[in-house]
Amino acid sequence: MEQITPENMDETSITLVSKVNIPATYCPKCKLLLPEGAGEKQCISCGAKVIVKLPSLENEWEKERVACPKCSKVLIAGVNKRPCKLKCSSCNQKFTLTKKIMKIEICCPKCERKLRIKRSPGEKIIKCPACEMDVKIKC
Repeated sequence: MEQITPENMDETSITLVSKVNIPATYCPKCKLLLPEGAGEKQCISCGAKVIVKLPSLENEWEKERVACPKCSKVLIAGVNKRPCKLKCSSCNQKFTLTKKIMKIEICCPKCERKLRIKRSPGEKIIKCPACEMDVKIKC
């Protein structure tokens, strides 16, 4: 598979989502969720700075197999970051491969309805769509 660079790329309107899960990383100080990805991360809850290394994620992204959205040929991404712009070596279809957005599932304490929300660090309040109770979540 050929990686598209700014010089050889026109706008691609087709987007595929990676099947590779980004592992959750937690602050060693307060044990709460850190912002996703590798590199130096600052904990939103306690302010601690943490160096996150995810070599296995980058390796999985590089070796990820995806089907071309046009010809269905199975291709190896060959790129260790997301999002990335790719072009099928068979039919020349250009497309974008984005990172998978992880979600967590919680239950409303009032009506027990299962709620699915995007996994992100910090504290947030969401409204249950069934009973309209405000639910406080701290990741």
